[in-house]
Amino acid sequence: MTREERSAVTALRGSVRDLSYGFLLVPGLVASALIVVALVMLAVDTAVSPGIAFGGNAEAARQVLAVIATSLITVAGVAFSVTVVTLQLVSSQFTPRALREFLSDRLNQVIAGIFVGTFGYCLVVLGSVGSDSGSGQAFVPAFTVSLAVLLGIGNIAVLLIFIHHLSQSIQVSNISRAIAHGGLRAVDRLYPERHGVAAAEELASQPLDEHAGGRLVRAERPGYIQDIAVADIAAEWGRIDGQQREEAAVRGERPIVHLRVAPGDFVTGETVLVDCWPPHEGGPIDEVVHRSVRVADSRDVRQDAAYAIRQLVDIALRAISPSVNDPTTAVTCIGYVRAIMERLASRPFPGQVRLVGDPEVLVKARRRPFNDIASEAFAEIGRYGRGDPRVIGELLIAIEATVRSAVAAEANDRVSSLLGLAHEAAEPAIAETSVSGDRQSLQERLDEVVEAATTRVPPGAKEELRG
Repeated sequence: MTREERSAVTALRGSVRDLSYGFLLVPGLVASALIVVALVMLAVDTAVSPGIAFGGNAEAARQVLAVIATSLITVAGVAFSVTVVTLQLVSSQFTPRALREFLSDRLNQVIAGIFVGTFGYCLVVLGSVGSDSGSGQAFVPAFTVSLAVLLGIGNIAVLLIFIHHLSQSIQVSNISRAIAHGGLRAVDRLYPERHGVAAAEELASQPLDEHAGGRLVRAERPGYIQDIAVADIAAEWGRIDGQQREEAAVRGERPIVHLRVAPGDFVTGETVLVDCWPPHEGGPIDEVVHRSVRVADSRDVRQDAAYAIRQLVDIALRAISPSVNDPTTAVTCIGYVRAIMERLASRPFPGQVRLVGDPEVLVKARRRPFNDIASEAFAEIGRYGRGDPRVIGELLIAIEATVRSAVAAEANDRVSSLLGLAHEAAEPAIAETSVSGDRQSLQERLDEVVEAATTRVPPGAKEELRG
């Protein structure tokens, strides 16, 4: 597969993924499949005698199909109305960012497609009933009408499934679980895998930030970075002609690609996406970058595990606001944030400097450090939940679990920031609470975080962490 074909496939996958978050692609495919079934069944009815299938005349067949079609389009309208109301509820009660997960629910999409597809099936068949079959008798597609009756009965069960599933999916525990599972999958997908191999120390020390005359590629429009195809950019920039490559090798230099953005960043038309060096005319690098760095209207968890944390934190903040005052929802969200952070704390992040492609290109990729993600996970909840000891207590439990995960993985550089977040959350809450039991409980929780942070830490660093 050529570079252009790879870039086109990457762009197509991004577009398909965006379409899959909604009631267009999957319902459309299901509805189209049922219409195709109708055409196939009509062909079967034309070639085969009815047998034990529908035995009514043309008028009876038209009435049956009309009743099923009318009923199904009514049911579909009610189902879509309920879905819109549910979307409004999720947006106002939890967070608008949770809508993406809700819209991507495959069962809801398939059910919507079944309703619309059955309606389309009946319309296609209805148009063929009573047409001249060549024998002077009205044509009645017996097998096709029989299948329409079965579809009508089946849609009753589908409606019950839809109502049950919808009522379950709007519960905060299920919404939080779906978001968290997406985040956990993103952690497993992103952090064990690396693009290329880690660069040697002497290459990593090569200055990458400023190069006179470097090739700057800027974003085409404002939006969020969803995906970055690093290999495609490196492959294009590595196409330096032989003379330039030899001259760069003599100077001890390599082609360099400096990615200035990361998935989840918001960019504008003036934002530099990629800084390439040395400048050359090896290919249409601007076009390749714009295809490889996908800018969309919203963030996506696929290459941005922190987005799952952002959604859970938003739900928790909405829950502890005075207008909602639902600390139980906040506690649930903190538990799922803890699940993501525990796994993230034990995973080594890919190096910023890597060698990619053949010929090798030195790539410096911007990535969010663990400390920033931890701050996004815990700082805001600690700041706005300080008036509720239960919320802060649960937050300290989550931080303690994350600390233990980091210590077990010997990622001691992450421990000090987590401990600082614990102090920032606990100390104001301890000072503000008027109940001595709550103060004692929060202090004990904080002490447990400190104890977890000083376990298996070199003795010389213990006092520094405690301070």
